[in-house]
Amino acid sequence: MDNNTACQVVNGKKVIIVKNQIDKSFTIMAQQAKIGGAILPSGFKVPDGDWTIIGHCLVENYTNNEDFSVYLSISEGVPE
Repeated sequence: MDNNTACQVVNGKKVIIVKNQIDKSFTIMAQQAKIGGAILPSGFKVPDGDWTIIGHCLVENYTNNEDFSVYLSISEGVPE
């Protein structure tokens, strides 16, 4: 991780929280996109694997039946 991201575990899943403003703007446009191995506009490389954009979070192994609002609330509480 770097200064533009934070990592934690939520509901047993790894979550990367995006803090860089340009990456936040990107995540708004790319909700629920699968982005494992991608490079975000800031240059941050998303780890390989099954990562999905939810709010300003990158959630590993996200499935559609999970509580979307949990990840949205996490991403709203992170300062830049």
